[in-house]
Amino acid sequence: MVRQNMTAPSQQLSTDTAFELLANKQRRRALRHVVGEDGHTTVDQLVDALLTDTSLSVDPETAREQLEIRLHHTHLPLLQEAGVIEYDPQRETIRYHATDIVEELLKQC
Repeated sequence: MVRQNMTAPSQQLSTDTAFELLANKQRRRALRHVVGEDGHTTVDQLVDALLTDTSLSVDPETAREQLEIRLHHTHLPLLQEAGVIEYDPQRETIRYHATDIVEELLKQC
């Protein structure tokens, strides 16, 4: 599980942890969006971006709610715990912490 190799934002992220974080397509897409937005965005902007790239099998409102739940409870906390982002659930803001290994792997996949 990813949690065993967590690091602070100023420390190096292990290659194994980076691979585990980026193994999930939705996390890769989320990180690409945040990086592309000069390293900061809101949850609403992220959800909008991810939904525009997705073919929906459910109604748009349900899809939005499901995505927000997955981001809030799974993907964003995991990325924050690894030190890759800073996530403020009250303000619903996301700030990327530049990580060489993550950026290199995002280019590859």
